Amino acid sequence: MTGAALYRLASRGLPRLPFPLNVRIQRLGRTPRPPGALLAGQLGQTLAAGGVPVTWVRSSAADRGALVYLHGGSYVTGPVPGQWRWLTVLSAELSAAAVMIDYRLAPEHPHPAALEDVVAALQALTSAEVLRPGRWALAGDSSGGALALVATRTLIAAGSPLPAALVLMAPWVDLTLANPQIPRTEPADPVLTRRFLQPSAEAYAGRTPLSDHRLSPLYGDLAGLPPVHITAGTRDILVHDVRLLRQRLLDAGVAVDYLEEPGALHAYPTLGAGPAADRAVAAQAAFLRGRLDPDQTPGHAVRSESGPPFAAVIGPPVPPPGKLLIPSKENVMSKRLSTHVDIEATPERVWEVLTDLAAYPAWNPFIVRAEGAVAPGRRLTLTMQPVGGRVMTVRPRLVEVAVHRELRWRGRLGLPGLMDAEHAFVLEPQDGGTRLVHQETFRGVLVPFAAASLDRDTLPAFVAMNEALKRRAEDPARARARTGPVDDGGTDAGRA
Repeated sequence: MTGAALYRLASRGLPRLPFPLNVRIQRLGRTPRPPGALLAGQLGQTLAAGGVPVTWVRSSAADRGALVYLHGGSYVTGPVPGQWRWLTVLSAELSAAAVMIDYRLAPEHPHPAALEDVVAALQALTSAEVLRPGRWALAGDSSGGALALVATRTLIAAGSPLPAALVLMAPWVDLTLANPQIPRTEPADPVLTRRFLQPSAEAYAGRTPLSDHRLSPLYGDLAGLPPVHITAGTRDILVHDVRLLRQRLLDAGVAVDYLEEPGALHAYPTLGAGPAADRAVAAQAAFLRGRLDPDQTPGHAVRSESGPPFAAVIGPPVPPPGKLLIPSKENVMSKRLSTHVDIEATPERVWEVLTDLAAYPAWNPFIVRAEGAVAPGRRLTLTMQPVGGRVMTVRPRLVEVAVHRELRWRGRLGLPGLMDAEHAFVLEPQDGGTRLVHQETFRGVLVPFAAASLDRDTLPAFVAMNEALKRRAEDPARARARTGPVDDGGTDAGRA
């Protein structure tokens, strides 16, 4: 069970357990270092800054920019893999370094321990010019979002260097939970309950009143903050306080980009891939590009320290700043995983590698065996190995074989409507190469239960396959190597 799933279980399913036991259950999913599958060949380093553990991804890119992240978890747990995924995807989209500050947690370490850790780490990193003026942003979700606000106000008061921007996802800005609209939203929120948040707030506050501005920045002075980007979902009991925060920031003269997604859950960009999360990441990336590197163009693929370029596909165009998104039709029983990789080879060469099924065991870390004819309407037999997951064999049917352009199949788990999936590879010609879009859409009643494992096990496997395919397609020694002919008319190429 993932950290996010444990958090939801503890918040919604186990609220009557003693609070210390509830916290221990949540911490079973705590992931202080990024899961190896998310690093995609990049180095993750845990160092000390101001005596506080900080973990870097792509630290060598810090001269181009850095995204510093304060994880959520109600101040008592975290980080979890979904938060690492969000951080690595967004920082990769920006060609920037990523760093997570592992601040101390309540109840063992009540306020001001977390705030002291964050400020000490930021001051150490800026003093050492690891974080350069105008080249770093501070982000946080939920409690981490509130902590980002308070830490920035503390830096202002101390005359310390400030982040160029703040990125906040459903910040928990009022620990009193006194907003009268919360009870009306709570039944629709499958993630948070007051029954769990209230003891978390008390554990973090210690002897400090919950309304103190160092705990609840909604009640503090917000003037002087850098530009702020905020995301919120309407199925979140904290959305009402987030709306108040937006207005108070504007009243204080702070520039605000605000994105509210109808039907989305608490801190939804960190919960996994999907249209809503993709839209949020696209908006966050556009917001940060304009503040960290105005010359950088959207869609830039990232070269890792020790590997090839890769990036996540982040969805449709970004809405104008300050505008609400048009309500989406996204259903909780659907989920999309989507990645892409830029390959320095022609679409013909990429197609050759992709459709040479018999060669998959030699290079493919995800689909470790493939049999069948690459032709419309034909069934394939695929043996898949998700990262950290169980090996499975599926028999999908090919529904699209557009030579040099698109390969698409559909399959299902059990009866129709339980877990239906459509897997696609789309080849987009680029100057001197090809962009391979690799994605899969899942629909059915089992999707909500499988969503966390798809993010944890399947999405990293997509990235691993993309990079392996890139290496094989770009290898000149194999440029004309084939194990059998393939066309779209039914040849049994790739049949073992």
